[in-house]
Amino acid sequence: MRGRSPAAGDPRAAQLGAELRSARLARGWTRSEMAALLPFDVTFQTLASYELGNRHCTVMRLLDLCDSLEVSASEVVGVVSCHAGDCPAPTGIVVSCAVLARTTRPALHPLRRWAKTMVTRDPSRDRVVLSDAAVVIAAELCGLSPATMDAHLRTCLKYSTR
Repeated sequence: MRGRSPAAGDPRAAQLGAELRSARLARGWTRSEMAALLPFDVTFQTLASYELGNRHCTVMRLLDLCDSLEVSASEVVGVVSCHAGDCPAPTGIVVSCAVLARTTRPALHPLRRWAKTMVTRDPSRDRVVLSDAAVVIAAELCGLSPATMDAHLRTCLKYSTR
């Protein structure tokens, strides 16, 4: 009888899988289609086990998966890390509206529309400070937890704190 996978029950593995699945779905790919596009041999079942958090992948495999999905591995790891409690609570974030207006992250689509409006109103005023309360409201608007929103802003938008 085979033992339980070391990844099974690990919330970090589950979150990593959720991030990979979200990126794959954003590309409109099935697991089989993605497997065919990867630079290594993998079955759709193996991809499913990564996405479900039932199996760990090596760093090199994660880099290849992220490259194929056209997402930053550091962003994915940052989101996973924040979900594991490894990021401080937001204290205020300086966001570049121009950068946010160009983001292709599906989760940030509602904020992208807002940023485009801000840039259109006053192109010279690129930087906006989002308070802790604004980050919480932005998270609700995007259907994310405040920690996930903070992680997205940290890794995607190159912010600084007050």
